[in-house]
Amino acid sequence: MNRKILARAVVALVLSSAVRAAETCDRWESGDSGVGTMMASICTGVADKRSELLIECGGKEKISLRYIPYRDIEPEGNSRFVVDWITPNETVSLKMLYEADDGALAAYPTMSDRIIELLKTGDRITARSTDGKYGPDDFKLAGSSKAFAIVRKSCPE
Repeated sequence: MNRKILARAVVALVLSSAVRAAETCDRWESGDSGVGTMMASICTGVADKRSELLIECGGKEKISLRYIPYRDIEPEGNSRFVVDWITPNETVSLKMLYEADDGALAAYPTMSDRIIELLKTGDRITARSTDGKYGPDDFKLAGSSKAFAIVRKSCPE
């Protein structure tokens, strides 16, 4: 396995474990991703039914958006999913790829994509796969703008 992928998986697991250990996991947290950039995350749910949303650098002008549902369902054949990101006023459908290293549904939008704007504004957003396998998971957005700024500032130009 590629060192960068392994490092990212380890950091995601450590960061997600730290978030899970917190009494409240409904606020954005940030920390070093282990590969010289920052990562931010938030979770929702209770006990062993917590879902997570992580952001980190995803390449030039891109963000790695990782949705880790509490239900770890191994995809059967098709590892691509469409996830609806729902606010009271708008829904954005995003194609996401299942990544087995951490069980995340991942996408790599640019900073100017509509999904990023939705995640940086408003009070809450709900994630739900269109096939019904994942979600609905409701994430708070308070503090997300600051989390995106921290992550983006650490990304290479």
